[in-house]
Amino acid sequence: MQYNPKVRPSASTITNPITLTLVGEPDDGEDDARLDAADLYARRIAREAEAWLALARERTRLRDDALTRKALDAVASTMRHRAHSLFVPTKLAGVMAHQPALWRLVRDLVRLGTALDVREEHGTVVVSYGGDDVGSIQRKHLGWLVPLLPFGTRVYLLRVTGHERQGYTLGLNVAVGHTGAAVLALRHALGQSPLGQPLNRPLPTPQAGLSGDGRGGSDLPRPSVA
Repeated sequence: MQYNPKVRPSASTITNPITLTLVGEPDDGEDDARLDAADLYARRIAREAEAWLALARERTRLRDDALTRKALDAVASTMRHRAHSLFVPTKLAGVMAHQPALWRLVRDLVRLGTALDVREEHGTVVVSYGGDDVGSIQRKHLGWLVPLLPFGTRVYLLRVTGHERQGYTLGLNVAVGHTGAAVLALRHALGQSPLGQPLNRPLPTPQAGLSGDGRGGSDLPRPSVA
């Protein structure tokens, strides 16, 4: 009987050591020049979320844990859609009175990222599409949103919710877009840092444009609708 001894393979030498990069604060001495585009984007969105959170804490009476969850949701949604600037997702109020207009959105296959019109009226912000009102911004968000309207904040369609065969009232999820860029522009106009501290030196003019990074166009992607 032939016997074939089992030979244990020798351990190979690792010539290229494996390094792990943790998501968190940068190492000492690290600057933006050493980061790739994805890291720079993630860091910028995180900073915009921090600035939005500081503003929302100042301008609303929402609980801090609720605001923190909203900020995290905003970061996740923004990065998922690769939006140019932080947007805050929310759902509209007062949709019961605007069901025909919401059905029009469904019937016309209005696309994700379509810009909606907004106007201040009777102490709230009304949202409309094609001349038809579709709802209004929830009052709990007006404290931080209204000051940003003059600085380029826009509202975009995310999703019509509900189901015609289960008796649900249609609703509308929207993105309050260009929020990150608008917060920075507001702070600049007030002579404050992004987190709201007063400054004794002039701030550089933010190149926010409509998209938050100097580029125009929608703050959300506009994929085709199946």
